[in-house]
Amino acid sequence: MRKRTIVICDDEGSRASKWQELILSVGKPMANYRIVTLTKKDFDDAIQELRQRQLAARGKGAPQISETPFDLADLLVVDFDLLKFETPGSDTGEGVAYLARSYSKCGYILELNQFGTNWFDLTLSGHAESFADLNIGSDQLANPGLWSQKFDGFRPWSWPLIPQALTDLSTRVASLKGQLDKVITDFLGLTLDKVGVLPRSSREFLGVGRDPDQATFREFVTSSPFGLRRADKPLDDGQIARIAASRIAKWLEHVVLSGQETLVDAPHLVSRYPSLLTGGLSQSTLKKTGTLGQDFRKLGLRYGLIEDARFTRLGWLSRPAWRWFQIKSLESLPEDKDPWSAPDIRYEFCEDVSQFLPREGVRSFVASVDSSFDHRFLANPRADGGRKLADRNRKPGKRVPTDLTRVDYLPADRLAI
Repeated sequence: MRKRTIVICDDEGSRASKWQELILSVGKPMANYRIVTLTKKDFDDAIQELRQRQLAARGKGAPQISETPFDLADLLVVDFDLLKFETPGSDTGEGVAYLARSYSKCGYILELNQFGTNWFDLTLSGHAESFADLNIGSDQLANPGLWSQKFDGFRPWSWPLIPQALTDLSTRVASLKGQLDKVITDFLGLTLDKVGVLPRSSREFLGVGRDPDQATFREFVTSSPFGLRRADKPLDDGQIARIAASRIAKWLEHVVLSGQETLVDAPHLVSRYPSLLTGGLSQSTLKKTGTLGQDFRKLGLRYGLIEDARFTRLGWLSRPAWRWFQIKSLESLPEDKDPWSAPDIRYEFCEDVSQFLPREGVRSFVASVDSSFDHRFLANPRADGGRKLADRNRKPGKRVPTDLTRVDYLPADRLAI
């Protein structure tokens, strides 16, 4: 089996080496990876190559064909602050992520430290404007929950599993072959009859004009403010597919799904429809719904009842999801027949630890999502029900990525709401 390549891009060699150590400290899940750290010359040469491709796409030169480390990266890990590289226009991770996504065959892009080295985004917005596929703090590179299904303690629900994310990106690119002129919402099954009217934030991401939700993949890449920059042009259809596969998936995950109203995932679904659980209302039964991956049959749900509402495009979401518009009209579900009959499950799903905790062990916040379901929950490490989880992941004098008490929850004023 071919080893996957992780390329680390930082302007300080010692820090790049530290990040390599953090990734390798995860252990067994990293056995199938090799890690490359870019030197200043590697970086300068690669960026120069991508800029030549950028100019060639604009019709201002012949395209270069020399391969770069970005083309070989299954996973690109890039620091937000790259000032010491002194390469014009590429002094931030955002600039590098844009060039790598738009003009290379780069795989998944992980950007570090734009908001700190160990933070949780209380807005749940996912920073969809960023060309990185995921934005996290560098301390979290050693978090087992970023790399494997086994996790405990701090592990944001919005994260994918990186190994699966690499595969999913390739799946999406392949699925767009010959489909670039298809309407995005039609291709994804997010049509008016199935999901209702998309929220304004979802529509605006897709394109310009009166009906942005009628944009094709090609139109999104070339015309949306979240696609290529105005003066830039795509190299070819393959590059359009790579850009669309990355950007639309981020929109789905961090704009559409984060609202839990157009699409809803299993934990948030059973919070509203506990009758869908197969094993009662215990914490262990609820925990199954937080299983990441594509197999909806492992979530402990009576999934046959909601099969018609399931989102079925493989690889476009990091977890199973269902169309809320269809589910809430199902007369076969007890909660739809009599909303007041639904039992109180006494647990709340916590976005920062990806699991249900007893109500007395959580704290609430209001996310910045375009949805009526913006009231969400976090683990409370100072309260019964959350303290045990926090203590299990705290080691005095040692920085542990799963330690809830070391995380910066930003913006902090949302915790007071």
